[in-house]
Amino acid sequence: MLELGNKGVCYVMFYDSRDAANAISALKNNFYLDGEEVTIVESRLRPDAFGRCPLRTDYQATVLVSLVGAKRGFEDSDRVHFERYGDICAFYPYFNSESEWVIEYFDCRSANAAAMGCHGQAACKGTIYTTFLWDDSVPHQEQGPAPTSKRFRSEDARDRRGASPER
Repeated sequence: MLELGNKGVCYVMFYDSRDAANAISALKNNFYLDGEEVTIVESRLRPDAFGRCPLRTDYQATVLVSLVGAKRGFEDSDRVHFERYGDICAFYPYFNSESEWVIEYFDCRSANAAAMGCHGQAACKGTIYTTFLWDDSVPHQEQGPAPTSKRFRSEDARDRRGASPER
């Protein structure tokens, strides 16, 4: 039996965004519970989420990878390196940066594996640092400088995640 809270709201969490989209599509119309029609909508970020970087326990599927001290930046061909962690729905530069790229996974478990697996790895004579971003917080192919309210400096990536690149 499903019990709704005193506000009549119930949250269902999916690890994979494809599963969530399929469920929303399948239940969008004609879903009834105890004879009452239930409205199905995709939730928004929690109000307490704004102003902080997401934690891995926030189940976000977006990872910012920063290549620090390298001779070159990331390229489209580097996507294959991150695909070993799971299916990628988008891979693009973070506000036109060569050394910082956004990886959007379909599954938040893949994002977690990539963030933990790549953090501190040597690459191109530099070091990869990772942090989580809020899903849908970075426009694809953004032009111009990043707005300061959403930009997270790569030097702070280690501190934000509480992880050290040393293993």
